[in-house]
Amino acid sequence: MVGIPRTAPERYKPDRKDLLSEMARLGITKSLVRHRSATDCGPEVGNPRVLEETRTEDSLLPVWMVTPDGLSPDFDPEKLIDNMVSSGVRVCWIDPQSQNFSLLPWCSGPLYEVLQARKIPCLL
Repeated sequence: MVGIPRTAPERYKPDRKDLLSEMARLGITKSLVRHRSATDCGPEVGNPRVLEETRTEDSLLPVWMVTPDGLSPDFDPEKLIDNMVSSGVRVCWIDPQSQNFSLLPWCSGPLYEVLQARKIPCLL
């Protein structure tokens, strides 16, 4: 995860440079990357930021945060996932606790159906 938390410890700088340095130290060649602002501010803020952070590094694979509700009134899970894929993102993640939604089918079912149909891995 990249992006500084609201209350960051002293000298803590989880940015792209730090992530790449840690990957090199550990011999990791590729990494799935999320942006902290998706949790703190929502996917509409974090998803563009993770694209920017990973844009110039082939070893960093962006992961979008998705929610079952999106932004009204135009939200459609199919449009969301189509937009994600057209942006080059092939993996998503959900955080029902920070975004206050249920994982149960009555709430998240339509999103799960789209992800399943398109064979998109979803991290929890």
